[in-house]
Amino acid sequence: MASDSRTDDAGGRSRSVRRLVGGQRHSARTTALAVVLALLCGAYAAWLLADFGLRWPALLAVAVLAGVFFYSRRTPAAMLVSGFYALAVLVVLTPIVLDLAFVFAADGYGITPWPFVLSLADLVFLGVFVVLALVLSAIGVVISRRVDAGNETDSEDAAVSEG
Repeated sequence: MASDSRTDDAGGRSRSVRRLVGGQRHSARTTALAVVLALLCGAYAAWLLADFGLRWPALLAVAVLAGVFFYSRRTPAAMLVSGFYALAVLVVLTPIVLDLAFVFAADGYGITPWPFVLSLADLVFLGVFVVLALVLSAIGVVISRRVDAGNETDSEDAAVSEG
């Protein structure tokens, strides 16, 4: 029955929504973390695509998709790590998208953008953003390793029998 797939559980979520987010159930604080990370990624994407006239669609699409992705993570630490990785991807895309905006705008005025896009200054600009993205992803790796190290010591403590 179609109504069986939409019946609400005790938390008020339908089975199709639980299937979409991987069956996860989080506390209010963890849900708030997913929402904040999703809005942060959505706001960055909106700023990035504003020159193309896609500010609001980008904000909505990225925030919703990122929110579903972050909420499907099992732990708040996994959400945070995924958030740092997502922001690193957006940071790497920044100089590329800004150059595309310049290329499209210059083409409309009949100016050749290639001396600017292929200049040494633009490559340095790209390098700075790659370094920033590497820092963000390194923070994600550090958080992930600390959480994994904490989980290993917890499992080792649980495996040691008392007595």
